[in-house]
Amino acid sequence: MCKKEEMEEALRFLNEAKENILLSSSKEEQSMIDFKEYNEYLSRDSIKEALLGLKNIGIKYNGDSNFWRNLSFSAECLGLQKESEKYDAQSRLESSKYIEMPEDQRGLPLLDASSMGQASLIILRKSGIVYWNQTCNTACAQRGEEGVLLPLVSPSLNSSKDIYCPLEDSLSALDWGPIQGINEERANEIDVILQQFYETKSLNVDRTKLKESEEAWIYVNIDINSFKLGTEIKSNKGILVWINSD
Repeated sequence: MCKKEEMEEALRFLNEAKENILLSSSKEEQSMIDFKEYNEYLSRDSIKEALLGLKNIGIKYNGDSNFWRNLSFSAECLGLQKESEKYDAQSRLESSKYIEMPEDQRGLPLLDASSMGQASLIILRKSGIVYWNQTCNTACAQRGEEGVLLPLVSPSLNSSKDIYCPLEDSLSALDWGPIQGINEERANEIDVILQQFYETKSLNVDRTKLKESEEAWIYVNIDINSFKLGTEIKSNKGILVWINSD
């Protein structure tokens, strides 16, 4: 990417960050936010100064995770690697405030489990990393727990040569709603699906965690003696995750 394109990208992310701070602010705060200095920097093509000015606005008005993420992208485009990493860390910190997770795990690095693009298993064990997922259908909850993320059934090609995950398709095809908790019938349906795939035959829904389970976040037991994807998983508990159908 040439310098001109980098500057254009940096400016695009800055403008998105500006929109983020307005969207996340109250109407009273919106009327108080002063972008005069920021706009003056932009009028002089002083993108780096505009970035720092917008950062100060974000500090003053509690920019959300999207604000800091766009600021991080802008800084990266400008070659400001240290600033980019700092803003990215702030973005992850802001995200963690809204993710439901055990309190003793807050502050650990966060990774998006849905980035795998397929149904996966969070093996619940000490790892130093919290994997989170959007869950609960249109309620769009955010759940996270510490563990190790493991992809399950490999993606395939359908008749149209599109990539899909058969396990994820089967789970998504169930009738879900924006409700926390599943019943025994739904647990049985998921167990039937798990038995259809070689990689997941050693998994079954944890009946002690039905109330805590929901779409895209199902607590499961792992039979470590018959688990097909490793021999040293060191945990018999996990969470089945896939992309939430919001």
